[in-house]
Parts: sequence; C-alpha cells; structure tokens
Amino acid sequence: MDQRILVPFDNSELGRLALERAFDEHPDAAVTVIHVIDSRQSTYAIEGGLTGSVQQAREQVSQRMIAEAERHAEEHDRTVETVVEEGDAGDVIVEYAANNDIDHIIMGSHDRSKMSRVFVGHIAEVVVHNSPVPVTIVR
Repeated sequence: MDQRILVPFDNSELGRLALERAFDEHPDAAVTVIHVIDSRQSTYAIEGGLTGSVQQAREQVSQRMIAEAERHAEEHDRTVETVVEEGDAGDVIVEYAANNDIDHIIMGSHDRSKMSRVFVGHIAEVVVHNSPVPVTIVR
C-alpha cells in the first residue's frame, strides 16, 4: 500500500462512485475518506431530519457519512481510514492532502441532493486548481 488516495465523501451518488473508482483503480492503495462539515451551513438539522443543536446534527450527519463509507468499503472487501474535518470544504480537502502525504484525490464533481449541498461544483474547482496532487473528478 504505497499510494495514498483521499476521497471526499458526502454519500451522494457521485461520492459513492468516487469511492468505488478509488477501490477499483487503486486496489493496493490506502484510502482515506474525508467528510467536511461546512461550519457556515446551518441546515443540517432541518435537511437531516435530526433533532438537537446544529452542532449535534452536524455530528450525527458526519457519523452517518462515515458509516456509509465504511459500509461501501466492506462491500469491496476494503478498509478505509475516516476523517471528519470542519471548514470550507475545498480548502480543507487541499490542506488535508498537503499535510498528510496524500498522492491522489478522487472526488465527485457535484450532486443536487439536499444532503450533499456541501459538495457542489465550485468545491471540485477549488480542489483542482489548488491541489498539490493529481485530482480525478467523477461525473
């Protein structure tokens, strides 16, 4: 497992496809799944159907995302490292890749579902333009 792949994950169709591509095209790579909580977003509780404070809702959504990523990994007989960060998604992804010896980022371009508004086209654009490593965009 020489290569390290970072997959931003929001459990959207494109997020799942990006994770599957990482597994299929890099069978020997270590895969890290990152879920970024947009600290500016205040609709997690409403969109997620969750109760409690916004922070509690964010934590619940993050736990769901990580559980889904781990479930997808198990389906492919793989394991993943999981990370939850908070901030501006594009900047956080780029910074994480730069600071953690990541060799490649594979991510979805965007999705229109309510739960995945964290990952929209401009985030992929920020990552592509600022990443210190190659980026594959899944559409």
